[in-house]
Amino acid sequence: VGAAALPVLWDRLNGDALATGTVIGIGLGLVAIALISLERSASPGSLRKGLVLGAGGAAGLGTMFVFFGQTGEDSGIWPLVPARATGFVLLAAVMAIAGVSARTVRPARLEVIGVGVAGTVANALFIAAAQAGSLATAAVITSMFPAATVLWARVVYKERLRTVQIAGLLLALVAVGLIAGNSN
Repeated sequence: VGAAALPVLWDRLNGDALATGTVIGIGLGLVAIALISLERSASPGSLRKGLVLGAGGAAGLGTMFVFFGQTGEDSGIWPLVPARATGFVLLAAVMAIAGVSARTVRPARLEVIGVGVAGTVANALFIAAAQAGSLATAAVITSMFPAATVLWARVVYKERLRTVQIAGLLLALVAVGLIAGNSN
């Protein structure tokens, strides 16, 4: 939710006027993201750790959304170059601190490359969406990625959807409909 909330706040602070239906859709989308992502916690310690890590991840992703949203249409996908380079440097630093060698990762090389390509394509599509319309709208819809993860887990691993996740998925559909129906 935080990853979507930061760009929404940024747009509001910068005077972005959104249609009433879009504002309602964004609000419902934020609630949907929270419901879909809600997990059962094993212990209070894991909940606390999850909140701290989640807030850090949300702040990073939300900041990236804001930065990508500030790029000009003539920049194309070039903003992805420093973003990917920074990600690579951070990954290398974390691996070095954790004592993980690149050889350890070698068996999963193709999967790692696939994730990198998919992430780059997703970021390029986000930039295009933010440049074509509202940063807030693009960020909320992009932040609904947990819905795909939950549905994928259902299809691939036969995981049961909890009632709260089903409610979140339905709310996400309504939110996207409101946002899309009120776009320019």
